Amino acid sequence: MSGGQFTMPPEWYPHERTWMAWPTPGYTLGEDSKAQLEARTAWASVANAIVDFEPVTMLCEKNEIAHATSLLDPKVEILEAELNDAWMRDIGPTFVHDSKHTLVGVNWIFNGWGAQPWATWDKDSKIASFVSNNLRVEVENSWLINEGGGIHVNGDGVVLLTETVQLGEGRNSGKSKSEVEKEIHRLLGTSQAIWLKRGLTRDYDEFGTRGHIDIVACFANANTILYHDQQDSSHPDFE
Repeated sequence: MSGGQFTMPPEWYPHERTWMAWPTPGYTLGEDSKAQLEARTAWASVANAIVDFEPVTMLCEKNEIAHATSLLDPKVEILEAELNDAWMRDIGPTFVHDSKHTLVGVNWIFNGWGAQPWATWDKDSKIASFVSNNLRVEVENSWLINEGGGIHVNGDGVVLLTETVQLGEGRNSGKSKSEVEKEIHRLLGTSQAIWLKRGLTRDYDEFGTRGHIDIVACFANANTILYHDQQDSSHPDFE
């Protein structure tokens, strides 16, 4: 068992490895072969850039391994896994430390960004546990429906959230803000939550996340927030 209280390090904290997931055929890439190749090439370019600085593990469906191998740097580790989609930040575990500084993988409930009608998640909902088990680290299960893109911490007790994700329909609409905060604080080691009413307008289009914080604002250090600043008063994001 873990040593108790958990703490999520900030993004700039030293880490050992980057985890990614290879784009699979289906609704994410559509049926256009050119678009599929462009997407996979972009994914490979990101992995190939990172692997010069730290190890990268790419989750990949069995039928896609040969194609992934042809585009990825040989230094990128490919790990066979069943996937619906490729958004590793959302489907993977949130890595935290317990009080003994032991690594723990938080397994939020993933349900396709709020059980959206275009999404499938029978495979992706198992990825957080799959990765944690592969690393042989303890899995801490949560009742909260959440994704990695729905939270951002400063490493000093503060977490950024949006109401339309954490309290929205399809996720945790049956819970109070205080109940959600309590679970977030329990698992991330935070004590203060900064809530935004919503995310960016385009994120509520058909294939959006309904308000992820990670495209609106983030911490650059413990006391500095970088945020999307829309100066056009006629734009829906001006508010």
